[in-house]
Amino acid sequence: MSLFFAIVLAVCVASVPAEEPAAAPNPSSGSGCVYVPGDGKPFDISDKDTVRFSGPSAGSTGVKTVVKVVHGDATVTERPVYSVVKGKVIRIGGGAPEFDVRPKPGKKGTVKVTVTTTPAGGGDSEVKHYEFEVK
Repeated sequence: MSLFFAIVLAVCVASVPAEEPAAAPNPSSGSGCVYVPGDGKPFDISDKDTVRFSGPSAGSTGVKTVVKVVHGDATVTERPVYSVVKGKVIRIGGGAPEFDVRPKPGKKGTVKVTVTTTPAGGGDSEVKHYEFEVK
């Protein structure tokens, strides 16, 4: 996880009381928010929001991450993420994968996502389950 996302996640988590479920903010810009789940607890979003998952860091040779919508109306977009240092793009391997899950516009309801990570060499996969409600 990049330092930026770790800071954003820490600020968001610190600002939400532990005993209350997180509610989606309503940004005045209308462009939506980006959420990075820190656990498997369900949460609410709008149909303009994005839920982001990160794969292994750049250079993690052979580690495979698959993000799949298993229930609900949403799409997954995968893209590599590269760092830029002193104006130079640092290309280590294929970049760290990032996955954005976006609800289809105007669609409401529960979305369930699985994130499956398989280690290099094909060992036992780790599967994590996430759920959010599009309001």
